[in-house]
Amino acid sequence: MIDRDYITEKCDSLPMVEWDRCVLMEDHAAVYGWTRERGKRPDFVVLQFWFEFHDDGSTDHQHSFLTSSVTQSPKINEIVMGPGAEHNECLTVHDELPDINRKVWREDDPYVVEPAVFTGEWLG
Repeated sequence: MIDRDYITEKCDSLPMVEWDRCVLMEDHAAVYGWTRERGKRPDFVVLQFWFEFHDDGSTDHQHSFLTSSVTQSPKINEIVMGPGAEHNECLTVHDELPDINRKVWREDDPYVVEPAVFTGEWLG
């Protein structure tokens, strides 16, 4: 069974994240949330957890994170993974994988998406 206290502790260590959804399975979990910075669109944060259970009753914990926040990512990395832990920057799909068929949400109807057209200006 997953260690809910361990998951809660890691999530609570990130006060800048508004936690929203989770997937809880027998030996792994993912918790999804959002960071909000004034004047910018929200960025996602995902904490992922894996648990290995041993015959002696002990449990090994592993975790990682993903975020779309360029500004919060170094701080989240230091809190979640520890000081000096290796950190990978979040890159934009437009720059790194330009052939992906990107979509944008229509503000007048959030259930409809349209192909994205890059105008050279970033939204936020």
